[in-house]
Amino acid sequence: MPKCIFSEDDAGSKEHIWPQWLLVRKNFGDFRLKRAGAPEVILKNGGQLIVKSVCGKCNNGWMSKLEQEAMPLLIPMFEGKSITLDQSQQFTLAVWTTKMAFLFDSTKGRNAQNIFYEKNEGLAFANTRQMPQFTGIWIGSLDEEHRSIDGADFTMLSNDGARIGEGSSVTLANEHFVAQICSLRLKETPTTRTVLNVESKPGDWHNMLLPIWPPVHQTINWPPKVSFTNGGPNGYYYLMDRWRIGQEVLRVNKEGVEELPGEG
Repeated sequence: MPKCIFSEDDAGSKEHIWPQWLLVRKNFGDFRLKRAGAPEVILKNGGQLIVKSVCGKCNNGWMSKLEQEAMPLLIPMFEGKSITLDQSQQFTLAVWTTKMAFLFDSTKGRNAQNIFYEKNEGLAFANTRQMPQFTGIWIGSLDEEHRSIDGADFTMLSNDGARIGEGSSVTLANEHFVAQICSLRLKETPTTRTVLNVESKPGDWHNMLLPIWPPVHQTINWPPKVSFTNGGPNGYYYLMDRWRIGQEVLRVNKEGVEELPGEG
């Protein structure tokens, strides 16, 4: 029996990536699922994406508690209502978004070569809400209601083309709420305090996204100055492609074998 991604207990508890309380608010019909290194699939029945990568203790314990904490913050944003968030509330949303990223990562499969989040990160996150290293999280708004979740893995290269690390991003939207998380991992673990500056595609990100992790502002006012649209220069799809600045390349595993494609 495989182990839970958040504990040493056996996995197998059915967990909705989109929590059920969110799904029953509105049915958007069939759901498009795009995972890094995997073909796009269409989910029926309102997009109920279920994984068995967590244990019952986590599912019914801290994860359920997190949903209760996040709901009063998320619901006004789902409905497009203005809300002011202090740093504690920003952190709650950051933890909720990270939980979504862990679950989404687990849809790649138990033995997938491109699983990004490591077991020790899942344990630390569940036990103390310790965020994965080199992680940034932003929230924004949509002018029209929409539901989607999209993942992208990419490789970080030095100026001479050498691989220096990997990255993974998850972008999600529900009704009028948008969130994006991007986590990085260096090939060699740094021994001193390290700041990574990763280039993204050009865009009006400063006016369209509010950073909630790492903490930047004591309070933020949502929605941002500019909302994403379903098309045009402020299209939501530009956000999903924000970190894809290179070309698709083949991954090479430790044995030198080419595997699933990723973004360079």
